[in-house]
This record gives sequence, C-alpha cells and structure tokens, in this order.
Amino acid sequence: MDANQIEMRFLNELRSTRGHRTFTANSALDLVFQIQTAANRMVVEDRTSEKDLAEATKAFAVFLDEMDTVRATLGYSEFREETISGAIVKLCPGFWPFC
Repeated sequence: MDANQIEMRFLNELRSTRGHRTFTANSALDLVFQIQTAANRMVVEDRTSEKDLAEATKAFAVFLDEMDTVRATLGYSEFREETISGAIVKLCPGFWPFC
C-alpha cells in the first residue's frame, strides 16, 4: 500500500466520524498535512501491513478525539488551527504515526 492509499483511508475515516463537523480552511489544510506526514512515515518505515494500518487507524481515532477535546475546551464550535496543534502537543512525542 502506498502513501496515497493510506491517506485516503484516513480521510475516509475522517469523513465517516467527523464529516458533520465544520473545519476552517486552515485547520483542514493542517489536518491534511498531518495525515500526509503520517502516511509517508508509514511507507518510509515499511509499516503498511493490515496490522499496521489497524494500529494507525486507532491512533487516528485518538487524534480526532483529542481534537474534539481541545475544540470543546477552547469553546469553539468548529475545528480551528489550534485544535490540530493542541492535539499534537498533548499526544506527542511517541504517538505513531502522527509524531
């Protein structure tokens, strides 16, 4: 599986779990960048098996949940840049494949 296929898997997960939420344009770009970076890391590390994809998908769900927590804590109704960076700060380092 290549990075584009992994990226699409993450994007489909995002659509199915957070598709009803509003993202600012910049936060959407930031999230796509995080997804692309994670997908590329998986390919570079040769971790693209179904087991690895399942682990990464679980991690992505945790990341999305943390984004929701940061969003609510900041009192936002939509996802903003701070929700992405706030989630990364709380989860990293060591949060594979997103860090």
